[in-house]
Amino acid sequence: MAVTRTTFNPTVWIGFNAFDIRTSTLSAEFNDFSSAFYGVDLTPGDLGLGIGDSSILVRNNRFSGMVGIATNADFSPFPDAPIFNGSIQCLLLNNDIHEVGAVGYLFAPTTYGCLVVGEVNGSAAGNLAAHKIIDVKR
Repeated sequence: MAVTRTTFNPTVWIGFNAFDIRTSTLSAEFNDFSSAFYGVDLTPGDLGLGIGDSSILVRNNRFSGMVGIATNADFSPFPDAPIFNGSIQCLLLNNDIHEVGAVGYLFAPTTYGCLVVGEVNGSAAGNLAAHKIIDVKR
């Protein structure tokens, strides 16, 4: 699944939402996420399966909602289900989070292994110990 070079309208609650998938590649590149709340949201989903044995690439996007990239269970009927399962390759690279209202990167306890490279400016929250964050100053 790929979303590339798209502008998401500010009235949209979530720009890009992914869940309940296995052995897939998710890619969101060169987009403008002006969503009302979450730009990219990864959740356990409607079946509670989360994202398993998959690759995630979110790079070179611009975010201006409340939260840039989130891993959470806010809208899942399975709030205690893991979001990541099995082998996960997660790259969050060079995203512009300067205009987010609350937090650029939000990591739930059931996520792990994301590599964040870019200007983070302390705008990351949640389960940070399970991820690698390289804050690059411009």
